[in-house]
Amino acid sequence: TDTNATISLDFLESSGPWSPPVPVYEASQYDVYCWAQDDAVNSFGFARFQDMPPAYVHADVVDPFAPSGGKTANVWVLDSTPPTMLKVDVHSTDHETLLLTLQLDEPGTLWCAATQPGAGPATYCHEDDVQDSDSTAGQCYFETIIKGGPGDSASFKADVHEAYRDVFIAVNRIWERDEVGSAALDHETMYQLFCFAEDDWHIQAPAALALSPNFVAPVMPNKVTFSDVLAFKDDIGNFTTLDDSPPSFTQLEIQDPTAFNTNIVVTFALNEIGTTYCRAARTDSGETSDDFSINRVTTAMWSAVYGGSGTATIDITNLENVNPALTNRDDEVAPIYEATQYNVYCWAQDDAQDSYGVARPQFMTHAYFGADVSSKTSPQGGTTNAVWIVDSTPPTMILTRVEAIDHVTIQLTLSLNEPGTLWCAASEPSLPTVAGGCAATELQDNSSLPCFYEDFIKGSVGHSTAFTSDVHFAYENVQIDVNRLWYKDESGGESLAHETGYNMFCFAEDDWHIEAPTAAVTSINFGAPG
Repeated sequence: TDTNATISLDFLESSGPWSPPVPVYEASQYDVYCWAQDDAVNSFGFARFQDMPPAYVHADVVDPFAPSGGKTANVWVLDSTPPTMLKVDVHSTDHETLLLTLQLDEPGTLWCAATQPGAGPATYCHEDDVQDSDSTAGQCYFETIIKGGPGDSASFKADVHEAYRDVFIAVNRIWERDEVGSAALDHETMYQLFCFAEDDWHIQAPAALALSPNFVAPVMPNKVTFSDVLAFKDDIGNFTTLDDSPPSFTQLEIQDPTAFNTNIVVTFALNEIGTTYCRAARTDSGETSDDFSINRVTTAMWSAVYGGSGTATIDITNLENVNPALTNRDDEVAPIYEATQYNVYCWAQDDAQDSYGVARPQFMTHAYFGADVSSKTSPQGGTTNAVWIVDSTPPTMILTRVEAIDHVTIQLTLSLNEPGTLWCAASEPSLPTVAGGCAATELQDNSSLPCFYEDFIKGSVGHSTAFTSDVHFAYENVQIDVNRLWYKDESGGESLAHETGYNMFCFAEDDWHIEAPTAAVTSINFGAPG
């Protein structure tokens, strides 16, 4: 007969109650054996079948239209389904790279691309721009934009040679919407990732070691649909590139001289949220920024968190903010001393996290924190040298000896607890016999009235009644010889009388107003004391 017949094989064997069916799998090759018997009968009309011999059944067909046997080897079962994309992991590896770990359920190729979330300016495709209806350039057609532009260094793909084997795709650029350029991903920026896949069916089938005589090569691979792409995009979610840049100061200011004589207040701001640590060291200690490790700064335990706006302050009241009873190291516990210069070293770290929410702080380098601030509102580093602690206490006068050395001179031996100047003057204990002189009981502290104590004790150079001595070092004895008495109306004076008792008054002031501005080095914040 000239009529063709067909047999459709859905399973390796027709199912029966004694065995589960084994299906025919797509994208797989099979050898198909066909055997036949005729329907011959004998002279009595009984069946007398003639069967194909085994040798013929196992012989290759060779020519489908003039078969030489019943075996058709290497028949491909059509692959008509797109691959399934599987997400294993997605995270950011640095400030401009998003790394995807993916799988396919069959060999194929994966592509991924970054878009900006939501809608926005037209330079790049945004998440809401990606579509499947218009493949014209510049319209963010999903397959085109995901496969990217190799010539623009914006194509990120991985060949999947084995089903369910991890592959990695590192996306570090974003393709421009007009498909003629790309740019590196921005640090600390959120992106939406799209992925696309197609299988290797059109490559795999014709590349088989052997093909059946009926084989016709497939033209196209099986590709995921737009709905598959959107579903996988939602499964990935948005990811943000990391912060790989150390923080820097946008303000670093220390009042100089300080407002108080027991502490140093550091006012600072950073270019991002983070924590700043500071440590003070006496300028005369010989230490420099090269001697300071970052650990030495942080172990002082003076710190404050910057929240991202305004300024924050650190109030340093001791070299280290520790309780020695709770530590096993050699602590540097010493107060901040007035009239002393300190170098203040500040270092910071940000609060950056990785894609899993684990802390991944970025640190200021030693070179940066050791560099001079230079500008308090545009700091070039974290070191502020030679900050003066205000001297807000008067000197203490220490009397060693008083004696008359001749008939008109009383000599006082004195010292101060800091460098400064001493003056002394004599006054009679009761109302003076010298007309117009100040009695001891007349001295007072109103500068607008006669006998103001400071004016009286400092005397008058013109009337030879100023008896003074400079004290260059603390606790160094100096001698002041007093031999004249100044008149109350400040019009003149005369010699002390012999064999006469006098009350001695002394006055002192320190050299703070001279010492601070004449220091070898002053900080950028310094303002001379009045």
